[in-house]
Amino acid sequence: MIVPVGRALRGWRQLRAIVLACALLCAWAGTALAQSTPISRAVRITGNINFVTTGGSLRTQPNTGNACTVGASSSGALTGIPAGTTVVAAFLYWGGSATTTGGGAIVVDSSVTFNGATVTASRSFTGRYDNGGTLYPYFGAVADVTSRVTGNGTFTFRNLTVNTGSPHCDSQAVLAGWGLVVIYQGTNERLRAINVFDGLQFFRGSSLTLTPDGFRTPATGIDGRVA
Repeated sequence: MIVPVGRALRGWRQLRAIVLACALLCAWAGTALAQSTPISRAVRITGNINFVTTGGSLRTQPNTGNACTVGASSSGALTGIPAGTTVVAAFLYWGGSATTTGGGAIVVDSSVTFNGATVTASRSFTGRYDNGGTLYPYFGAVADVTSRVTGNGTFTFRNLTVNTGSPHCDSQAVLAGWGLVVIYQGTNERLRAINVFDGLQFFRGSSLTLTPDGFRTPATGIDGRVA
């Protein structure tokens, strides 16, 4: 699954920083990380702004069923954008289990369909997870879709190609999903700094530390949330 993560911190002047990270997580027993694309800050936006997210998985059955089945599309409802505000940025993330070329390169599906329109990735991320000596390749990608998002609504994602065969299907490790991060501005929003982090790192059984900056925090009363 693709997981967007957010944290908000309010300062003395109600300056809040929201950190968003998009990571592809493995969900089965493994040993060590073989390769990854380190998560780092991609975008920083300041102003009277806030954010909402949506997304979904194309997996159609749980691990107790057919864990290798992937559907053609997934829809998610975007809610929470107040009337009278304006979308200033929207980022579409997607990723999943990958195949490799004859030379061993990870194949990235860089073109998908978002609400009926073709979207091409501006950047992509790849990684291999070492599960007891078997390498499981994964990929992620991101595109700026600000021009395609004007407010709340239901968004449909389709035409994502992932590997549903070996080795992923052998270990319930088939993944296919998407996430939409939308930043909006309005006069009723507090002054905030939003840092968007992305990449692809495996951290099952360990931890991942991100360091946002550009804000001040009070001694008490910190306002935080996770999306």
